[in-house]
Amino acid sequence: MTSIRRSASILILSLTAAVAGHAMAQETSTLTRAQVQADFQKARANGDLMEGESGLRQNQLRPDLYPAQTAQGQALSSEQVNADMQKARAAGQLQYGETY
Repeated sequence: MTSIRRSASILILSLTAAVAGHAMAQETSTLTRAQVQADFQKARANGDLMEGESGLRQNQLRPDLYPAQTAQGQALSSEQVNADMQKARAAGQLQYGETY
């Protein structure tokens, strides 16, 4: 009797995992195939692809082979941030609460 219960439990868990995996595979992306390919080519050119099992990107392992990465943003002073916020408030571009 115990082996039947164990087999039934294993079968139920297997089916659950299969259904969950199938449901996850059905998620759709908003990117087109061309956009994904372009992103991949850009990552390859910049060395942003992971290399083996090291957990490091290619440009981290061999920085001499890839162009230097530019900073994503510039540091702003608090006065600049406050001025930008006032402009956005005046233009009605601020969001309040959890509305999107």
